[in-house]
Amino acid sequence: MPDPCLGEVLYLGPEESDLVEALEQFSASVTAVDALQTPAANTARYDRVVLTRPTYDTLRAAAEAIRPGGYLYLEARTFHSGMGSRRRTGQPRLRFAADFTRAVGNLGFDCAESYWHWPSFRLCEEMVPLGDVGAMLHVFARRGKGPIARCKAAIGRMLVYVGLFSYLVPCFSVVARKKLEPEKGGVESCRALQFLPGRAGQ
Repeated sequence: MPDPCLGEVLYLGPEESDLVEALEQFSASVTAVDALQTPAANTARYDRVVLTRPTYDTLRAAAEAIRPGGYLYLEARTFHSGMGSRRRTGQPRLRFAADFTRAVGNLGFDCAESYWHWPSFRLCEEMVPLGDVGAMLHVFARRGKGPIARCKAAIGRMLVYVGLFSYLVPCFSVVARKKLEPEKGGVESCRALQFLPGRAGQ
């Protein structure tokens, strides 16, 4: 996100998440709410909304809670076992990064970008933009030491070339901006997005 000072933050997700501790270090205030008790926001007052294991209901709550120009950050797992069971009739599928970027776009966000967290959220060493083929190929080019590693890297490159890799990454995040109101500069272009401070190295 463009500003390392996160301002007022709403967190929706498991209370035990270590992400809350990272947020508290860089935020003016953090309101943590269990995702199962998603509040109905009456006013768009938060500068940032952070979600883990999001459902469509929590995405919609985030869209209502965040101010225009504020940022959404979510973390999800492609193969999370509970995702399908929490999908209501008529709601869009939320399993892959592309599903989430499409959903947030329909809920009033723009500038959506998705990132692969390697090797996991907690042990993340690299956050690689899934929309940047060159960046993904560069990652695999550096992981070719030993026959097994070279084989894995070759498979990874092949999946990138055919457009399937983003559907197989186990851990990914999405960052998006709530659209600005036209009278308040809604045509402003998207700025480069920065990651949550203190998270990428955890």
